[in-house]
Amino acid sequence: MLPYYTSDETPQKVLRVPLPKSQALILQNETLSCENVRVRPLTMEDAETKVHDLFLDVLRKRNFRVNNVEVKPLSSGGANYTSALFAATARADTGADLSIFAKVALVGEKMRQVMDADTMFATEGIVYTELVVYYDIIQTQHKIKIFDFPEMFACDLTRGSETLLLEDLTKLGFSAPSRHNSAEWRFAAAAISKLAAFHALSFAFEKHKPEEFQRMADRFKYKEIERDEETMKEMWVKIIGNAVQVVKDEYKGRIAKHLAETKQEFPKFKRPINKTVLVHGDYRTSNLLFKEKTVYTGSPAADVLYFIFLGTNQEFRKNHYRPLLDHYYQELAAAVVKMGVDINEEYPREMFDSEIKETLPNALRLSSFILPIVTVDEAAAPSMGGEADATQFAIAPNQLFAERFSGLVDDCVEWGVL
Repeated sequence: MLPYYTSDETPQKVLRVPLPKSQALILQNETLSCENVRVRPLTMEDAETKVHDLFLDVLRKRNFRVNNVEVKPLSSGGANYTSALFAATARADTGADLSIFAKVALVGEKMRQVMDADTMFATEGIVYTELVVYYDIIQTQHKIKIFDFPEMFACDLTRGSETLLLEDLTKLGFSAPSRHNSAEWRFAAAAISKLAAFHALSFAFEKHKPEEFQRMADRFKYKEIERDEETMKEMWVKIIGNAVQVVKDEYKGRIAKHLAETKQEFPKFKRPINKTVLVHGDYRTSNLLFKEKTVYTGSPAADVLYFIFLGTNQEFRKNHYRPLLDHYYQELAAAVVKMGVDINEEYPREMFDSEIKETLPNALRLSSFILPIVTVDEAAAPSMGGEADATQFAIAPNQLFAERFSGLVDDCVEWGVL
């Protein structure tokens, strides 16, 4: 998904080669859905070689003559756990460059089961090979361009080394802020505008292509998966203890009781309430550039609150929480009308406000286990490779988490959530 700041530097001149679905390199291995096929641990060297070879395949398919292909590993600074990231550049005889961003799955077998990684990576493949096509058609038919996905050059869904090659938007000057920093109004408003545009396309998709929308919505439905009960219990005991530890004494009992209900209540966060919409699923400040693997069928309110709870501090919410909700709805209404959708008929303001209110309790529960991942220091960031399991995601709280989560609890008390 496109970021919403551009750097002050002049973007490098790059060769942009549009690749329609029919020309993009799309590979799918038959082991994708075979749970009995164990994943061979992938090294960074393996991942780099795969990016290099897949990029060469793309270049050959496009008859792009090059004299050099360079692949460089990228660091996410602790913001990415599921993939190895790379930047690759092909230098042509003519002097023009083609730059791509690549990511290769690096999730061990244990964590694949815990996080249902097979579905997650398959979802990202569906988004870039199918959903983007529908959204581009809708925008073309209505002669608008409210949302851009990066160009996809290749999608390989071989289980254990799922790989995407995408347009490198950083070469065009785009960037995203640090995950440790609270969003400022300018960034938050721009990001929420793009989120509203993303949701608006789902509204238009349902209205103008209802059968195709329903098939896609069914594929993206959240499904409960079986996990090792003892491991998950151990993880949750630690998560609740860490969260209770950082809040004010007068709220410790309330938050402990609230979080103890997560197993029963949280699945509601991942389901539609009144209106079925294809939502992003992991929309936060450091995660807006190239991540679409978390798309699911849910409520717009879940995406909005996810962004606010994980990307802002108490001072921001004090000044901008209500204005940001207003801004989202205004942007959504303005976007859908351009595509022939009546917002008052499909999603009136009262419905949006009701969904926000209903989603707030689970947004706080979600923050107890996602916010530690957002605020963790790079050196303490967990790994998903090898024999890693879920317990490592019960991350010890640092000062930033303490400040942010305690502020959320204070706000939720004020808003009547606790």
